[in-house]
Amino acid sequence: MESQARELRCIDCGATLPLGYTLQCPTCGGLLELSYDADALRRRGPSAFTGGGLWRYAPVLPIADPAHRVSLGEARARCSTARRSAAASGCGGSRSSSRAAIPPAP
Repeated sequence: MESQARELRCIDCGATLPLGYTLQCPTCGGLLELSYDADALRRRGPSAFTGGGLWRYAPVLPIADPAHRVSLGEARARCSTARRSAAASGCGGSRSSSRAAIPPAP
């Protein structure tokens, strides 16, 4: 599903800007937040978030062109129990992940 982010909106003055790498409102210096096509997200519900890794959240990320999506294979990192670390630290349980077994992306 394509991004449902539509524009940036200033939380202070309400100014709107097109999506882009802009960190603060050029009018008042306020913080910007994403505005979405809420109707489209509501219609799809949780099924809008499919797949693995970061890109399952593509409908709410401000990247409109799928060609600009980059992945490091983060969804394939396995999580395992770290019993010795948990015992040494005194916490009830600990988990770790390793990317050692994941081949680099082509």
